[in-house]
Amino acid sequence: MDRLGARWGAPSGYGLALLLLLPLVLAGWLAIVLVPAEVIEEPGVSVAYLTSMGAAAAIVLRAAGEEIFFRGLIVG
Repeated sequence: MDRLGARWGAPSGYGLALLLLLPLVLAGWLAIVLVPAEVIEEPGVSVAYLTSMGAAAAIVLRAAGEEIFFRGLIVG
């Protein structure tokens, strides 16, 4: 796993991640919700809606795969 770039972090790092999780999720959600409907409906604006939980899982798995590939195999 070390060759892939997967290592356990320090406990303080996990604590910091948990501390930052709620404010960052809230900020992201507010950034999406506060966009007026008129802006989203403008021509030339592209918005992708998730069609299912399977699609959401596929997006997460693809992003995780890219992170493992580029950070572990290419960089390290």
